Amino acid sequence: MSSELNGSMVFDTSVLVELSVDSPISKAIQVSISNGQIRALTGELNLTELEYILCRSTGSERSKRSIELLRRANQIEIVPSSSFLERAAEMKCSRSISLVDCVTISMGESLELPVLFARRESELKTELRKKAFKTRLLFMDSRA
Repeated sequence: MSSELNGSMVFDTSVLVELSVDSPISKAIQVSISNGQIRALTGELNLTELEYILCRSTGSERSKRSIELLRRANQIEIVPSSSFLERAAEMKCSRSISLVDCVTISMGESLELPVLFARRESELKTELRKKAFKTRLLFMDSRA
């Protein structure tokens, strides 16, 4: 994990998935959140996406319990996505990435925080080659 992964940052759904399944790549993030090195924020829309991703692998009841546990843990600040939808729509108009990614990146831009993704997905790689985003994008797996 990169040494720049500290301070306040917005978590993409991919990071939430890694944390939820307790993947090896998420261990350092878990420790950094617990000891206060990372202040994590994410959006309501990211939780919706996380719920359906978990639902596909664990079923509806377990995914709902996982989301509820995440909310009650209060280790990740959950921000209403509605504040970022207009900016996200503008981004989606010109970028070939998912709407949820547009909302997440818009959140980072608006809050002036970097956005953490688990990996460099092909769509993000393509868009980064075309034009930089207004906020810094970080990746848990910097080798990707």
